[in-house]
Amino acid sequence: MGKIVTLLFAVFLIIPSVRVAASWTDPFVTYSDGVYTVTEELVEEQLLDHQIGKVTLHSPEEGNYSGNFSNSYPKGTAYYSIKGTSKNKEIAIKADDHTFFKATFDHSNGAAAKVSGHIPWTLVIMGGATVLLLYFFRKKKRHELRRI
Repeated sequence: MGKIVTLLFAVFLIIPSVRVAASWTDPFVTYSDGVYTVTEELVEEQLLDHQIGKVTLHSPEEGNYSGNFSNSYPKGTAYYSIKGTSKNKEIAIKADDHTFFKATFDHSNGAAAKVSGHIPWTLVIMGGATVLLLYFFRKKKRHELRRI
């Protein structure tokens, strides 16, 4: 019984650290069916190629969004391609008049930005582990009551 409790405890500790998709705590943008995590690395203006898009929807709330979306940048924030770099790997995000941050491709999002897709699986696993734990505790209690 102690081994099962230890195993379930370890699972509860590991699950939150598993990163399946972009984290809502990190700034990100979606562009061309991809999710790009915005880094703190600056991109010099002379390295910018041309504007490739802009944020059309902003929300700090987790959910499924389509189009050019950002959890951190306001509607209208411009995206730029970077000279000598594929748009499939890195783009630049305009933070202000002369500040541009590099955003690196994180994963493809298909038809919508399913950046919160890891939450249901986490709940399923945690719920299953809880059910198993309760089952074994009840089984042990019944066994102890029969002894009396």
